[in-house]
Amino acid sequence: MGAQQSLPRVPHDIKFRVLVIGRANAGMTSILQRVCDTMESPEVYRRGRRGKRERVRLDPSMERGMHDIEDELVFADHNGYIFHDSRGLESGSEVELEIVQEFVRRRSRARQLKDRLHAIWYCIPMDNVRPGLDLKYFDDICPDKNVPVIAVFTKYDQFRRNIGIKLEDQQRDPSLLDAEVESVFNEHYMAGLPGPPSPPFVRLERMHKPEQQCNGLINITVNALWRRRCPNAVGCTKRS
Repeated sequence: MGAQQSLPRVPHDIKFRVLVIGRANAGMTSILQRVCDTMESPEVYRRGRRGKRERVRLDPSMERGMHDIEDELVFADHNGYIFHDSRGLESGSEVELEIVQEFVRRRSRARQLKDRLHAIWYCIPMDNVRPGLDLKYFDDICPDKNVPVIAVFTKYDQFRRNIGIKLEDQQRDPSLLDAEVESVFNEHYMAGLPGPPSPPFVRLERMHKPEQQCNGLINITVNALWRRRCPNAVGCTKRS
């Protein structure tokens, strides 16, 4: 998986399937590119009327509304992942939430390992003045709690800059930046997540940089899969 940890005993023909959730400007495309170490846009595939897998000719970063959650996003030069992109939650419709829940429930129970959903990356951009809107459905995405949901806080570098500007405007000591960042993060972001215990989370920054890596996200996901010790974790075996 291109990181310090890897998922053991994965059959060579099985890809790691991830549902990615987040609003339009959450930085999801950049994250997928960093995970797969590419600057290319993902290719989009969907099932045709006869069940045949067909490529859809559109730019996933430009035409969000044309996507379906069943569409598979893959990178031509990286065959280790299949991504699904949930677009609808930004409008806050209960119907759209039910679509996502049905997808998660069905995919988490798929008989064939190659069709099964292994993890959910729930992206929360940290440039939003109302983070509660992004966190609203976090605890409802996986009704059966059988797939690990990772809280992915994006644009953390912008968040730090905003806090620094605020301290400067208030003429406060800039050395307080780290403590203030942690305080605001815990009060306005972590407090909106379910718990205790808190779900696994990662803070990402500089994802627009081609040289940036996502080892933290991959490692957090691997650890969450192993802790769960469930059949949905690729290569994971239950222990008594």
